[in-house]
Amino acid sequence: MQNFIFSIRDQSVTNETKDYIRGKLTKLGNLTKGAESITINIVQIKTHVNDYKDLQVEILVKLPNAFVKVENKGHNINVLVDKLIPVLKKRLSRYHEIFETRREKQLGWKSKDLEKSIYIDDYIDNTNYEPYIKRKYLEENSPIHPAEAVEKMELLGHSSFLFKNIENGLYAMLYKREKGGYGLVQPKS
Repeated sequence: MQNFIFSIRDQSVTNETKDYIRGKLTKLGNLTKGAESITINIVQIKTHVNDYKDLQVEILVKLPNAFVKVENKGHNINVLVDKLIPVLKKRLSRYHEIFETRREKQLGWKSKDLEKSIYIDDYIDNTNYEPYIKRKYLEENSPIHPAEAVEKMELLGHSSFLFKNIENGLYAMLYKREKGGYGLVQPKS
């Protein structure tokens, strides 16, 4: 049985909706096998236009050596989950293809692997602006190859990724470039 964690903020969610989400995620079967946890975050967000409230649904699957994340915004939780499931399925399949194959064959990461990877405003009152800084802490501090960092970034659906580079032992920032490909920012060693 999977360990489903519901994190609900500023919104009430019925047990029927939770069961619906569990049912959809359970249908992924072997793709979620081995997952340490599956977290479903549901947040009500307030837009600036007419004070209309939207929902943001995020599904985060914690797997060995990686996190897989999908998120979307809209009005109906069930509709959002239905839209997220195919994307989650695709990312979980990619995880199993890349990471499981490499682990079984004990393959290292190569720079040419970077080329094979998929390329998949808020109003601010400047008078009393105090920036909100969201802090994130790295859970895993072991060094990884930049090609592996690309895969982890793609699985999370992010456009940037901070990691410790195995090539030089220093922290590096990987990001998607607008014109395609990836950029790597790192200190000179």
